[in-house]
Amino acid sequence: MTFRSFFPFLTALFLLSASFIHSPNSFDNRSSQIDKSVNAIIGDDSYKQAFGVEPDASSPEILRLKTHLNYVIALLKEKKTDDLTHQQQQNRARIIDLLEQYTEGGVFPRNHHFETRRPVFIDRDGNLCAVGYLIAQTEGLPYAERINRDHKFDYVKDINPKLIDGWLAKNGITKKEAAMIQPTYQPIRRTVTKNNIETEYAIGSSLLAGAQIGLSTYHLLMKGQPNRNAYVVNGALGFASLTLGVINLDNTQVKTDPMCGIVAPCWEQETTYKNPDRTKLSVANIIMGSASMVYNGFRYFRAKNADQETALQVAPAPLFDPSTGQTAPGLSVSMNF
Repeated sequence: MTFRSFFPFLTALFLLSASFIHSPNSFDNRSSQIDKSVNAIIGDDSYKQAFGVEPDASSPEILRLKTHLNYVIALLKEKKTDDLTHQQQQNRARIIDLLEQYTEGGVFPRNHHFETRRPVFIDRDGNLCAVGYLIAQTEGLPYAERINRDHKFDYVKDINPKLIDGWLAKNGITKKEAAMIQPTYQPIRRTVTKNNIETEYAIGSSLLAGAQIGLSTYHLLMKGQPNRNAYVVNGALGFASLTLGVINLDNTQVKTDPMCGIVAPCWEQETTYKNPDRTKLSVANIIMGSASMVYNGFRYFRAKNADQETALQVAPAPLFDPSTGQTAPGLSVSMNF
């Protein structure tokens, strides 16, 4: 490989790495859109109204749940109930009071079974969802457990009408309102993908890549004349890129967030943070650094051998014959090792 051929090769490597880093990951984008809202009916309207932004994967789960339930409580209180009987109005008022108590307590189920947000009627530790709690307080825990047996992870709309419609009518709550109350819960173990590259890492990688391409340009302008010092410097830069890539290749971080329950008063939710773009940049650094080390090492030893190359010299030299006292034409051959 000549200088002229290596320069475009290294440049192409750099450009390919850049496009590789910023290429869209359709799977990640698609996955992030599935089952991410706190409610099937109103989504994350409560969070947006309270904080002016969409919640993201780093938003505290308990904050999301309490914000949602308080938002729904306000909607329930605002609705006119003139079409309800006096008893239904009283029952509805009690339901709202119970929901306020439940929200204030902050004891929510945990999603042990799914990798996406999902309703959990009663979790394995006995923590009830909002609708389950309301049913348990008004009809008794056994009735809530009966619903849980067949509809543990179901949305309100999918629960057997025979089990829930009578309770809804008795308490002046519509099925849509019950569905609005019902939250979904994030997985206990979740993976969060964040595609961002720290400024320091991006600058360091760019400087190393630019320096290697710059030295390759120097080689090209020198028309391939051996310069072992330049090869040493460029090889060292390649080693730095390789080392930087290896060190930053595994960027997975695991953090925990505190939550509370009934049976287990406090627990930690494990969240794994991954950064695919940072990993891609690390791979690009490894590839570029390895290629630079191999090429410049090869050119260094080739230049070294050229300096010590065997030289064969041939020159005319007259030959003297002492016996006759005459000279004759001849050749002088010398070789340096």
